[in-house]
Amino acid sequence: MGDENKLKVGQIWKYNTNDNSTVIILKIESRRGVDIVHIAVNGLNSKEFKNIGHLPFDKNTLIESLTEMISEDNILPDFEEGYNQWNEAFENETGGIFTISIKDAVKFIVDIANKGK
Repeated sequence: MGDENKLKVGQIWKYNTNDNSTVIILKIESRRGVDIVHIAVNGLNSKEFKNIGHLPFDKNTLIESLTEMISEDNILPDFEEGYNQWNEAFENETGGIFTISIKDAVKFIVDIANKGK
């Protein structure tokens, strides 16, 4: 990728996927000695989801999935509700971060949604 040390809030990236979906960097923070990058996924080619509003990732794992930066300084979608839910779970040690590829995390979310139907 080459720009991994230049991850910034507001960037939109392509990633390893079979569709044209993209990710936007929502927030970058360090917690418990781990660098966490919060993203939203947009433009999914799925009946269940077109977008996923908040996914927390281990920075190094996320970097492995990113392929090309499309743009910078984009307006962020509203992600505070999802972030706050995750933050509460993380603080209570009942929530974590993804350490799998973005593509696999999206598949995981879609599969859970399908099981609930």
